[in-house]
Amino acid sequence: MLKRVGILMLAAMFSAIVFGGCGAGAEGTAAGVSETGFEPPEEIITENEQGEPQTWSYQYSTKIPADIGKTNIGGAALENVTYYYTDQNGYEIGVDTAGRVVSYYDAEGEITARWQATSNTEESMFVVLEQAAEHIANVDLNHFQQITFLTGNSSNEFYCYEDPDSPYMDTLTAYFTPNGGLYAMFFYYSGLDAVSDSDVDYFSEQITTYLQRNGVTARHTIHTTYQLVEDTLIARFTVTYNDPEQGAWVENYVAGKPIE
Repeated sequence: MLKRVGILMLAAMFSAIVFGGCGAGAEGTAAGVSETGFEPPEEIITENEQGEPQTWSYQYSTKIPADIGKTNIGGAALENVTYYYTDQNGYEIGVDTAGRVVSYYDAEGEITARWQATSNTEESMFVVLEQAAEHIANVDLNHFQQITFLTGNSSNEFYCYEDPDSPYMDTLTAYFTPNGGLYAMFFYYSGLDAVSDSDVDYFSEQITTYLQRNGVTARHTIHTTYQLVEDTLIARFTVTYNDPEQGAWVENYVAGKPIE
């Protein structure tokens, strides 16, 4: 159980901050503003395994800095807000400020897993994942171009990517118990279907200027991804350094730009 909790905590941070979890489609562009001012309702209705109404009651909310684990090079106050709901049996979902489900967690795990595959094969668990993602988060797995399955002693895992080559893609990560019970899903929404050339140039200048000011001389490459969070366009930079004397290493940076 301790190992599972550790996996869930890391996955939650990963999907909320880096991956970044998935989407049923783009929610906006850098030229527009995503939904803001979300007031969490006392109850949210999804569907259960039979497609019947499933009621979730509001419990609490969290605010996590979007720059956690990274160097914030400025541009905006960055944070991810999540509202949490539970049902009568203690299952939990997280909802973002746009009203989208970003996480699902079965606190009881393999003992009382609601979404249970008929076997622990990849095919059987994938069928359950398809149904759960649609019923709980209204997410269609056909949205993802690449799906990777990994199996181990403590869990079976699916990693779903909208487009691995895109700088703004949705993702879904799902965890099953060894006997095929779904106990967690984490969704990440980029909120974008395009980023303007001017925004790309803006963030490129931001990271280049930052590195120059800090005396970076090592040979390096920069990989940038983007996400729209409420009224802020966020860029995340993965800088891979390669120095003949020091070897190779990776550092992460983040910057934001308010969208008016």
